[in-house]
Amino acid sequence: MRLVADDHATVLPHEVEQWTAGGTSYLWVRVPTVAGGGATTRVWLYYGNPNASDAQDAAALWNGHRAVWHLTGLTDASGQGHTGTNQGTLDAAGKIGRARRSGDARIQVTHAATLSFSATDSFTLSAWASVETLRARWQGVVTKSRDAAPWYGLWLSKSNAWVAGGPANIT
Repeated sequence: MRLVADDHATVLPHEVEQWTAGGTSYLWVRVPTVAGGGATTRVWLYYGNPNASDAQDAAALWNGHRAVWHLTGLTDASGQGHTGTNQGTLDAAGKIGRARRSGDARIQVTHAATLSFSATDSFTLSAWASVETLRARWQGVVTKSRDAAPWYGLWLSKSNAWVAGGPANIT
């Protein structure tokens, strides 16, 4: 399989998260630009050549990311090696692909310097979360423990507000 740009030659970095022949599959692709103003951006998918080598390039796809977890497993797709350890979460169906049902459980990732940010660093945390019941206390969605400073994370407050925090405690 090859995902290529509109020039039919430039192979685009991609990763196959899940492939189900004749069913639903999940692919991630880095598209260099997305046309605006009603213009069309095309990405071409070539497949069916059994002699073609695997063209996945997760390292190029997730270049610039410190960690990426699809939750089909707990392996870090970025290639940075931040594989998680399940601490009681359960596999579940997600809106796209697999998900983890957590409750009070979590996925633990070993502290690493590449997951640390200073108060002056720019960074983005991103997560999809579905909250079935709002708890009477704060609930962490993606967090880095205060025990391994500097800490940061995304929380859902007991008043149903999303809060981001970090070295500068941004809310």
